[in-house]
Amino acid sequence: MKTKELVKKIRDLGYKVEEDEYEIKSYGDVGLSYTIFKKYMGLVMEDTLLVSSKGVEELKSIIEYLETPLEEREEEKKYYLRLPDWANDDCYLNFIVESDSYLFCDNCDSLSFKTLFTQTEISNIPFNTDWLIKEEVK
Repeated sequence: MKTKELVKKIRDLGYKVEEDEYEIKSYGDVGLSYTIFKKYMGLVMEDTLLVSSKGVEELKSIIEYLETPLEEREEEKKYYLRLPDWANDDCYLNFIVESDSYLFCDNCDSLSFKTLFTQTEISNIPFNTDWLIKEEVK
């Protein structure tokens, strides 16, 4: 389970969630809160009383997350690849889904034009991209 999936599941149950680079804090049923660690397999429970079926669902989701290997919890970073020293916006590498080809255009990602690439996808582009500028998407 990805971190963002866990956060969404807990919020969908109606619970408050706080998140930073290292941990997720969940404030559930009366007196029940968790601190879930992102960088290692760890959990701190503030209270062990599960008072509702929602609380049980929250705990099931947390356990599923904790069983997920650390390297699979976060989304792979995405990047734009753009031409160096180009003065206008039409400098980004686009993959044309329908024709399985590439061109340089704007950076508007869509169903037809893919402009965001993971490092794995960049490595699989069938030509050398080392000369392009790789911009991480925040």
